[in-house]
Amino acid sequence: MLRLFVTCVVCAFLLVGIQDVSRAGAAGSIASDGASAFERTPALLRNQILKGPASSAYLDGVQSILKKDYEAAVAAFTRALNTLDSSDPEVADILVQRAAALRALGKLREALNDNDRAVQLKPEKYWVYSERALTLRKMGRNEAALDDYNESLRLRPHNTHVLLGRGLSLKALGRYEDALNAFADAAEENQNNWRAFYNRANLLSKLGRPSEAVKDYTTAIEIKPTARAFYGRALSNSKQNKNRAAISDYKRAIQLSPDYSDSHYNLGNVFADIDQHDKAIDSYTRAIEINPDYVPAYVNRGNSLRALGHYKDALADYKRAIAANPSHVNAFRNRGWLYAKQGRTDLARADYERALKLSPNDNWLQQAIGRLEKSSR
Repeated sequence: MLRLFVTCVVCAFLLVGIQDVSRAGAAGSIASDGASAFERTPALLRNQILKGPASSAYLDGVQSILKKDYEAAVAAFTRALNTLDSSDPEVADILVQRAAALRALGKLREALNDNDRAVQLKPEKYWVYSERALTLRKMGRNEAALDDYNESLRLRPHNTHVLLGRGLSLKALGRYEDALNAFADAAEENQNNWRAFYNRANLLSKLGRPSEAVKDYTTAIEIKPTARAFYGRALSNSKQNKNRAAISDYKRAIQLSPDYSDSHYNLGNVFADIDQHDKAIDSYTRAIEINPDYVPAYVNRGNSLRALGHYKDALADYKRAIAANPSHVNAFRNRGWLYAKQGRTDLARADYERALKLSPNDNWLQQAIGRLEKSSR
């Protein structure tokens, strides 16, 4: 019973990490294969080192992970470790789980210490390397993470989740073709693993290959419909000017994750592109309600308000954007354009000049200032 419970708990915990979200919400870490990486729990029982206080503390740690109370998990696993012989190889199992909780808390050096100890105790096990690779990736040490992923695969070839982690380290290192191959290998090993297709789609989109990305996002969605897969496919459809498909996918992403502000923002961008500015304003407003500091949403809402002739409201949005981020070039650029349209030349010039200081090589701004100077002669 303990085996099934712990395996499922750790799988649920590690699923947080596989994603590689390209916008707002960011990346997350890569998990090893929870279903197999934590199959060593029976060894703890077989060797009878998990008994009495150690067993109770260990289960407290697992329960705390389920509740996402990582401080409590660390404390519980520490209690378990304190009752055991630190030289016993089976301690490695608890160390990697405490490391996972420490990673979730951002305590990466402490997590790495636990991972290193686990490797020393069980250097023959693939999962000690894949778990350490998680921590190294989160620390931005992708070369070292790649070494650990390679060692993990040497000990246990064809592990889907290790292949995924290896792919994301390769991607972070700019080795894009190698990363695509790693994701392809993961997909070949398990054609029902939506993350393999999702992560490859993200990279294809990054590489400017949106039609290929759409195919992989679609496969990921067929396996498991997720908000981030619909969102990624929407972005790729939008890049191909497939606005109807993009709108449909953004709406589906919003249904699945209503409080993801980027979905609302980018849906607004599509509506603005097809001159449906009332709908664009509604989408930008929702993005701002979720994230009041969403500067691009203020700027683009201002643009849609301007397109509808609501100049006062547009200027108010540009002002809000500039107050939140005084270095936002487009806020000054768009406010300057509106001032120029209103004949407020001095204000327009001031905004253009401030924008040009922020972006000295901007030809459009240079020409706009030139037009103002010519008109004022």
